[in-house]
Amino acid sequence: MSDSSFDSDWEMEYEEDESPSPSLRRQNSYEIIPLDQLENKLNQTVEEYSELLGISQDEALILLQFYMWKVHKLQDDWLDNELKVRVEAGISLPCDNFDYEKSRGVKLGAIKLIQGYEGACPICYEVKESKDALQCSHGFCNKCWGLYIDNLVLSNTVIGSRCPMHSCTLALPETMILKHITSDNLWIYKRLKCENFAHQNPVYKFCPAPGCNYVAEYPNLGFHEIECKCGLVFCFSCGEEAHRPAPCSLVKEWKVKNSNESENITWILANTKECPKCKKPIEKNQGCNHMTCRKEAGGCGFEFCWLCQGPWADHNSSTGGFYRCNKYEEQMNNEQSKLSKEEKKRADIKTELNKYMWYFERFNNHEKAQRIASREQLGAMEEKMQLLHDMKNYPIGEVEFLKLGAEQVITCRRVLKWTYAFGYYLESGPEKNLFEHLQEKLEENTEHLHELVEKPLDPFLDPEVLDKSPFYQYKSDLTNYTQVTKKFLENLLEGIENGLTS
Repeated sequence: MSDSSFDSDWEMEYEEDESPSPSLRRQNSYEIIPLDQLENKLNQTVEEYSELLGISQDEALILLQFYMWKVHKLQDDWLDNELKVRVEAGISLPCDNFDYEKSRGVKLGAIKLIQGYEGACPICYEVKESKDALQCSHGFCNKCWGLYIDNLVLSNTVIGSRCPMHSCTLALPETMILKHITSDNLWIYKRLKCENFAHQNPVYKFCPAPGCNYVAEYPNLGFHEIECKCGLVFCFSCGEEAHRPAPCSLVKEWKVKNSNESENITWILANTKECPKCKKPIEKNQGCNHMTCRKEAGGCGFEFCWLCQGPWADHNSSTGGFYRCNKYEEQMNNEQSKLSKEEKKRADIKTELNKYMWYFERFNNHEKAQRIASREQLGAMEEKMQLLHDMKNYPIGEVEFLKLGAEQVITCRRVLKWTYAFGYYLESGPEKNLFEHLQEKLEENTEHLHELVEKPLDPFLDPEVLDKSPFYQYKSDLTNYTQVTKKFLENLLEGIENGLTS
C-alpha cells in the first residue's frame, strides 16, 4: 500500500516549542493489516517468550500483559527473581511467610485447569457434579464462569483479570477464557487483546473509524498520515483525523478553543444566509462557495460568495486575486489609545473573538463541504460511473476520472480546513503573506474543481444522445483540473513544511 495520501515520501517534524516551523526527513512506508494478522503477531511474541522462559503460553501472555509488553523489563525482573514475578503477575500463588530473597531460581509448574469439585457453586449456590477451577482450587460452575467472563469482556476489564473468588490473586488464563466465553463475545475479546497489544507497542495504531478492524504498522513512528483501507485518513501520532499542515499540539489546542467558544459562535453556524441583494434566505446545499439566488425559487438571480457575500464576479484575477476573502485583515482602531484600560480590554477581547469567529467560519465551511463530498457526492459519483458503464458502454477505466476528482476535492477540503486553524495561530509577517498566497491558489482551484465534480451528468446518460464528444471534453477538463489542483495542494504543503520563506 502507498505510504502517503499525497504521493510524498516525507514526514513533518516540529521542535519542542511546537511552533509552525517544521523540518522534513525521509520516512519508511507503513502497512495496513487486518485484526487477525495483528493477532498472529501477538501470538508469535507469546510463543517466543513461552519458549525463552520455559513456561506455558497462558503464563507468557499473562506476564507480557502485566508488563505492558515491555519485554526487556520482564526479562530483567525474571532473571532477578522469578517467583516474585510469578506471584505479582498472578501466575503463581503466594505461600505463607513468603520470602522473595529465598525464592530465586525456584521453578514452579504451569497454570492448570482442575475439574471435579463437588458441592455448591460459591456464586449461584447450585450443586453441580463438576466445576472448573484454577490452581487455587476455587471451583465454579460452567454457567457462572461463562457469565463472569462475558461480563469482564463487555466491561473491558478482561485483561489482567483474576479468579472470581474474593481476594484470590491468581490471574485468569486465556485457556479458561476461551473455554467459557460465548461465541458472540469471542470476537470482542480478541479485539480487546489485540488493542492491548497495539496500545503498548508504539509501531501499531488502530484505525479510529467506528467498526474498522484494520491496524496501521509504522516502524518509523512520529507524525505521519495513514490512509486506511476503509477510506479514513488519520494521523499516526495522535490518532485524530489527518490534519496537515497543523501539528498535533495545535489540533488539540484548536479543539479545546472550539469547545470553549462554542456558545459564543452558535449564531454563525446557521444553515442559511440572506442574499446580499434581495435579502431572500439562501440554503447552502452543496459544497462549493459559488451561490446563486435562484429566480425560479423567488430570488433575484444574484451570484455571490458564501463566505464574504461579495459578488462572485469579483472573484477573479483581474480584481486583485481570486479569493480575497481568504485573508484576515486586521482592523486597527486609531481611537483605541484614548479608551480607558477597561474599555480597551473589552475592545481587545471583542477583536480577538471576531478574529477567531472569522477563522472558525472558514474552518467549519470546509469541514461541511468535506463531509458533503465524502458522504454524498462520492457515493453518487460511483453510481453515475456504473450507469455510464451500463447505459453508455464506457469502460470503467474511462470513467475512473470522476472518482479521482471527487477524492481530490475531499483531500483539498480537509487540508484547507486545517490551514485556517494553522493560520489562526500564525503571526503576521512575510511567512503569513506567503502562506495566504498559497492558500488562496489552492482555494481557487478547489472551488473550480468542486463545481466541475458537482456538474450534473444526466446529459451524458441520455440514450438518445449518441455524440460522446461533450463527455470527453468534460473528462479532459475535470482530469486537467484534478491534476492542477493536486499540484497546488503539494505546493502549499511543501511550502509550509519547508518553512515558507526559509
